Amino acid sequence: MQGSLDLIDLIRLLIKKFWIIVLVSAIGLLGAFGFTKLFITPKYTSSVQLYVSNAKIIDTQDRINYNDITASQKLVSTYGVIIRSNQVLSQVIASESLQYTTDRLKRMLSVRSVDGTEIMEILVTTDNPQLSAKIANAIAQIAPESIKKITKAGTVEVVDQAVPNLNPSSPNTMMNSLIGFLLGAFIAVLYIILKDMMDTHIKGEDDIRKHYDIPVLGSIPVLGSQTKGGYSA
Repeated sequence: MQGSLDLIDLIRLLIKKFWIIVLVSAIGLLGAFGFTKLFITPKYTSSVQLYVSNAKIIDTQDRINYNDITASQKLVSTYGVIIRSNQVLSQVIASESLQYTTDRLKRMLSVRSVDGTEIMEILVTTDNPQLSAKIANAIAQIAPESIKKITKAGTVEVVDQAVPNLNPSSPNTMMNSLIGFLLGAFIAVLYIILKDMMDTHIKGEDDIRKHYDIPVLGSIPVLGSQTKGGYSA
């Protein structure tokens, strides 16, 4: 076909060359799987949860004040910035004798609020599950005192200690393999279509009738091929 493909021709072409699509897709899947397993270092994430409370969360009648709860929720963002500060992280590095700079340690952790509550979660990601838990617990131990010293208000209490998570948080081997499979399929389909569009050979009478408004006076069979109109001895 020259220059274009209609939908029916495209479907027929892809069905005819389906084995190429399957082969290249399988190569893409295996390649992505192998690359992920051999060249990407697994990362492990451990988390510790802290409860943030405003200093005035209990009024004189020992009732929970809604405004103070809201203030506690907003404090999570402020406390998160303090936890990621060089002052806190340098103490963590010193207490655990870590061979990291504060900038590198900062890239390993994230702080977030749990579902908009007063619970703050600190997540630490390294290539060692025990190390991730160790750093998370060290932050939970050091951060409350630093927060209280800086803000002069509020309290932070540990809800759950971090434990080693032996399941890698990254890479996602299944997702990477799927991406490799889809990429392989896309490359195969693109190759088949482009190769056919750039093929200027006349493939038969139907091809002539489709592209040229001229009568076909006759055809020459391929000798030795019954499917091409010839014969077999």
